[in-house]
Amino acid sequence: MSDRNVLTRIDNRLLHGQVIQAWLPYLSVSELVVADDRAASDPALKELYSLGIPGGVDFKVIPILGLPVWAAGRNQDKNALVLMADVYDAVRAYMAGYRFGSLNIGNVHSMPGRLPVSDGIYLSVPELNALYRFMRRGIIVEVRKVPGDTALIPPSPEDVG
Repeated sequence: MSDRNVLTRIDNRLLHGQVIQAWLPYLSVSELVVADDRAASDPALKELYSLGIPGGVDFKVIPILGLPVWAAGRNQDKNALVLMADVYDAVRAYMAGYRFGSLNIGNVHSMPGRLPVSDGIYLSVPELNALYRFMRRGIIVEVRKVPGDTALIPPSPEDVG
């Protein structure tokens, strides 16, 4: 499976104004996917998310393990944005067969065991290890909240651990 014309983004807020106002126009997105197990099983949350989607953008909420099926059946000519809540979701999706050539880290809240990586982005050493495993596979991993920000490489796990 390829990820032609797809940006995969980790943002614990999933769908919010930054995504709608900045990323969708920047990427000329015509397909938006929220890949989240909790949201996929909550009809009210799916409906709430759908309220803010601009016209002309196909929108889906699917479980993490549904990403390989979605990717296999998607129109490769459409630009898509896939949103996941955390690094572990990206690992689960990858292990299930979802392939991405780039991974954008947009927002991850602070919690015990996480260290500041950038403004609004906190990652644990195991999360950084997972990101570096992606990078060793040739996946571009960047820390960038909005398109106008400079893309940063996450710090090495050795540098923060």
